[in-house]
Amino acid sequence: AFNLTISEKGEIKAVQRASKAKNLFKISGESYLNVVIITSLGAYYKLPMYMFENLENNVSLSELYDDFAKTEKVVGAFTLSEDEEDRDEVYFVTEKGIVKRTTAMEFKGDNSSSHAIKFKTHDDRLVYAGKFADDLDATMLMVSKKAMVIKFETNTISLLSRNATGV
Repeated sequence: AFNLTISEKGEIKAVQRASKAKNLFKISGESYLNVVIITSLGAYYKLPMYMFENLENNVSLSELYDDFAKTEKVVGAFTLSEDEEDRDEVYFVTEKGIVKRTTAMEFKGDNSSSHAIKFKTHDDRLVYAGKFADDLDATMLMVSKKAMVIKFETNTISLLSRNATGV
């Protein structure tokens, strides 16, 4: 197994051990896995982990994908196996308060980049994306800029496809 860190700006770095930095997404996995990177504009980029195994310098998503915009921020990253049935789920949260849950299986296949989420409005952006076990029995808290808190059980979020807009 080896470790990657991914910055909000899409800089990917192979590291010896998981970093303690707070503004980085940390990925650990074997070379046969893929890493899925989700951005604020709702795009995902899927790359094989072996691509980074002997990486000596940082590489940027903008170097790998022409359509990665400089205004995009990475909001989540996780590993995915193409061979195994992955029953885990991916949760998305947008600036406008939309929460969506989809299966990790939605990211399998030949596409190396596509949209991860369909927004209800054109000016919405993702603020969070994360993968969790399908049997997750947890409570989610959302806090607004004005300190308004919404608390709900994760199992109350409908399981939707990537092309659905969320609730």
